[in-house]
Amino acid sequence: MERPLIETMLSFSSEACIVLDWTLQVVAGNDRARSSFALQAGDAFLDWVVNTPEGQRQLASCFSSTAQVRFGVQTVSGQGLTAFAWRLGGAFKPRDLIAIKLVEPLRIKTEFVNMTAAHRTNLQRVKRQHLQNQLLATQVETDHMTGLLNAHGMRRKMQNAAQ
Repeated sequence: MERPLIETMLSFSSEACIVLDWTLQVVAGNDRARSSFALQAGDAFLDWVVNTPEGQRQLASCFSSTAQVRFGVQTVSGQGLTAFAWRLGGAFKPRDLIAIKLVEPLRIKTEFVNMTAAHRTNLQRVKRQHLQNQLLATQVETDHMTGLLNAHGMRRKMQNAAQ
């Protein structure tokens, strides 16, 4: 794959994304990878992360399967990230590329908090809507002046009692 094509594909992601070759050199990266992590084409990925045997094993596993691999990464500056990596391409070739999406835990936590707040807001909206529907149902079935059941309310009560 050519670098301009890879960079075009990566530009659609809102997360920091890079593509590594089999030597773990950055082939391409999107704007977020450049601005957030200063990762760009030609950089050595292992110079940017804390190199551990487990990390090397997980990166190596990405080259042997197109299945997504999730693992933790720690940058040399001490920042912890979650990485999602997978091999690009079809049948296994020794020089395939892997794509890596780097997700900051703080961003995940922020998105979770935002989703929780949105859920809470929706629950409150549903509760208000339910109370409003109950009020409207009461208004439809009772006489406004006396508060007694009107004809519609009386028919509904009789139907419920008959069942």
